[in-house]
Amino acid sequence: MTFGEFRRTKPRINVKRGFAGNEPQSITLSAPPRDGDGTIKSGMLISLDTNGKWIPAVLNGSSAGVSVGGINFGPDALNTVSYFAFADDTDTDVKSSGLLMGLSCLGEFELQTGYFDNTQSYAIGNPLIKSATPGYVTKGADFDADVEVVGIVSNGAKEDLLQPLNASGRVAPPINSEATPDSGGHQYVINLVTRFIPIRAA
Repeated sequence: MTFGEFRRTKPRINVKRGFAGNEPQSITLSAPPRDGDGTIKSGMLISLDTNGKWIPAVLNGSSAGVSVGGINFGPDALNTVSYFAFADDTDTDVKSSGLLMGLSCLGEFELQTGYFDNTQSYAIGNPLIKSATPGYVTKGADFDADVEVVGIVSNGAKEDLLQPLNASGRVAPPINSEATPDSGGHQYVINLVTRFIPIRAA
């Protein structure tokens, strides 16, 4: 007897380059999630609150006060380094250890995440910033905006895992995924290279 299958709303983070487990060259940080109730999903952009606990990062939100080595970047307390969640806050290993690992935007990671503003058009080289939707990234206006940059759109840009293009530009077989397609039968991710560029204009 079978009971069907369980699929995620969005796929887990896919780190394409720059992460070799617990190697010292990777800029990561492990901290407890604030709630541990499913608020944080793998691939979300996260920040530390003033108690040093993970919460979903949000544009002009209250995530502030703690950053790499406890140092904030820039005069604005919101101008802190964000991270991408490696796991869900409800995963067994997170629950057992009490810690969730984040991949720093200061690291040289190339990754895919489904937590982005899908209403925007993206091109390689576009800056990515925190979205008003907690845990999501969105396209920034430019690199001189009054919000910090958390990444740069990389090769592949916005990609449909269920209808990927091959080298000839034709639709290739779908990539096996753990996430449910959207209402249009798609499953979009954004490809990015992590980057932290602090606020430079008021």
